[in-house]
Amino acid sequence: MPKNLGLSLYAILETQLKWHGMPYEFKRLPSRVCPNCEIEMEEPPGRRMKCHICGLEEDRDKIPVLWALKLIS
Repeated sequence: MPKNLGLSLYAILETQLKWHGMPYEFKRLPSRVCPNCEIEMEEPPGRRMKCHICGLEEDRDKIPVLWALKLIS
């Protein structure tokens, strides 16, 4: 796909969802806030995040996935 079309993955997804009449909500999910207690997490060396309240320790890239699971359950 040529770059000058200006279509991002988000724009393509949004167009397809509208076309098929599917509801959606674009939402940024935090990677530095604990999904359990909603407190700012510490970042020790590396890409792991640790909550000093509940003890959750997880890779920074997985924290938004935990937020998504929390939102849909």
